[in-house]
Amino acid sequence: MDRGDEVCKNLDEETNLCRIYKDRPWFCNGFKIWQKVYRKAGYSLAAAYELMEQQSLMLRETGEVILENLDWDKIEAVNERG
Repeated sequence: MDRGDEVCKNLDEETNLCRIYKDRPWFCNGFKIWQKVYRKAGYSLAAAYELMEQQSLMLRETGEVILENLDWDKIEAVNERG
């Protein structure tokens, strides 16, 4: 979905909103990702959002996700709180 400059091609830069929000693909929807992947792995919705946030930041900063470099203590703390 990248338009070539690490910005989604569906971002309306005037409003900073997604142009296809209601019809966005499942991988743009954190709740659906949680339902399909993270809930089955035992993560709360809040922990899944924390995990996805860390992954997104890492991708933006380094271009890849290295699982060992995620803050698993923080993710587990969020998971315990539910």
